[in-house]
Amino acid sequence: MFKSIDEVAYDKDCNLNGRKDYIRRVPCPKGGLCEDEDTPSNVIPNYQFTFKIMDKQIPRFWYMSIVACYRNTTNKNCSWVSSEENITIDYDIWLVNGDPVYKKWNPVEHQFSFEEHDIFETFMAFLGVYILIVPFYFYVYSKQRHSLTKFLLVITCTEAFGIFCNFIHVAVFASNGVGVKWIAVLGNAIDTLAQCLFMLSLLLLAKGWMITQHRIRGKKVVFSLWGVYTLLNCILFLWNLFEVDVISNKDEWQTWPGYLICGFRIVIMIWFIVELRNTFQSSRCAEDRLQFLQQFGAYFLVWFIYLPVLVILNTQFSALWKKKIMLCITNGADLLSYLILLHLLWPSRSILYLLKGEEPIPYDLLITGILDEDQDEVNIFKRKNKLRQNGHVKAEPNHNTMMNGFQKSTKSRYTDGKRLALLSEEEEEL
Repeated sequence: MFKSIDEVAYDKDCNLNGRKDYIRRVPCPKGGLCEDEDTPSNVIPNYQFTFKIMDKQIPRFWYMSIVACYRNTTNKNCSWVSSEENITIDYDIWLVNGDPVYKKWNPVEHQFSFEEHDIFETFMAFLGVYILIVPFYFYVYSKQRHSLTKFLLVITCTEAFGIFCNFIHVAVFASNGVGVKWIAVLGNAIDTLAQCLFMLSLLLLAKGWMITQHRIRGKKVVFSLWGVYTLLNCILFLWNLFEVDVISNKDEWQTWPGYLICGFRIVIMIWFIVELRNTFQSSRCAEDRLQFLQQFGAYFLVWFIYLPVLVILNTQFSALWKKKIMLCITNGADLLSYLILLHLLWPSRSILYLLKGEEPIPYDLLITGILDEDQDEVNIFKRKNKLRQNGHVKAEPNHNTMMNGFQKSTKSRYTDGKRLALLSEEEEEL
């Protein structure tokens, strides 16, 4: 290592022609500057030495190494000799990007390594969007107190809290260069939990839970797949916490737990397609529910496959950009997923395909226009199918007026309680 350094490093005793200021002798005199600091004006106040890196065009990685050896200046060749002294060194080294004198010029990136530049702004942007969409999920749940909307509200809040914890860490890090490590670990753990719960919600929806039926078909298979996926994510989280070398250019996805997750994600995707197709074909659903399943399946097939493809492409990214690209794309894909589910489950739309929740649908959904009197009220509520018998057209009894074989009086949809109740699958099959 020192053979290469000697070719370019300046040394007042052995290499006066050196062009780079790389070497400092330690320990430095207590209360004074290090021996190699021949220009005191370059040293930051209250510090004993300062390295100023002048690469302004192309970023690259820099490493600091403390080695137990010294130059033997008694020989003309200035050879490096291992030190036999037993010395314990206490040090406090502050590494920044940019000139430390001008910290205020770029305060949110001054403390970060280049591959982490813009992470502060990234987390701040994602947190801002989650702060906007979480109230909308609360609104959806308030209008439809439903098991599905409640579950998705919990997942969205969990994801938002994980983003918040990571933002707190990077905000403090931008201030002091240290951050709050345990909050970052907590944020990543919560984010992993949100990812696993979101995967469970997709598996349940593929089985038609709360869309075509109240009960979950094939619970053992669903929860077995989800259990394995959750276990692999936990292993990856712990592996990234304890095993990934910070000096290495490899990230968490270039480890065997990362590869296992991507492979198993493809397996789940295939199962997702098969189950969604079975739900689509086996259920005598209304057209609105079938349309929901089509839109739901179309997007989330892309969500399943994007991560394995991204991990493959990730091997071609420069280490200087890899972390930022992965962070933006993965968080962006999750955010887009929550927005799409919010769109699909908006009360004026989901009234047409969600099974009955804990409370009836509020009457005030009429003002959205989806239940306009002049539109398809007959198709939405009466579901009349015209049957041809003996050459005459006969209307099938309305599900709302026929129950258990007895004809009920037809009531106006403007009921006394001003409520609209969505037909469940069981009522439609009577």
